[in-house]
Amino acid sequence: MLKEGRIGNEKEDCLEDLAKSDDFDIYALIDFNGMNYVFGCLQAKTSIRDRVGRDRDFSIPVMEKHFWSVAVVLDGMYLSMPKFEHMVNGGGETQYRENGWHGMYVMSNIVSNDRIYHVLEGDTRWR
Repeated sequence: MLKEGRIGNEKEDCLEDLAKSDDFDIYALIDFNGMNYVFGCLQAKTSIRDRVGRDRDFSIPVMEKHFWSVAVVLDGMYLSMPKFEHMVNGGGETQYRENGWHGMYVMSNIVSNDRIYHVLEGDTRWR
C-alpha cells in the first residue's frame, strides 16, 4: 500500500521505516475519504516473555508519534509477576516507570489489570 501511494499519513510518521522493520506484526488502518491512514501498530506474541523487553522499546517511540500501540498475547502467565506487569502498565520504582503500550490484550492466564485486558472466550465484542 505504501509503494502504491494508498497511505495518506504524513511523511513525518516515518511509515516506510516501520514497514521495513519487523518490529510490528499488524497495522491498524482506517479509510477516510477514500484514503487509508495508519493509526495503530500491533505486536502479536505467544507469551509476554517473548522478546517483551525488546518489543517495549519499539512501542514507546511509536506512542510518542501518537500511534495506538498495543500487544496481543496468547498466554499472559508472566503478567502475574510485577516486572512484566510494570512493563505494560508502568509504575515500577526504578525501571518501567512509564507504560510500555496503550494496552495488552491477553487470551489466557491473567485477570484484567489497568492496561492489561483479558479477552474472554465468550465475549462477543472481539468477534
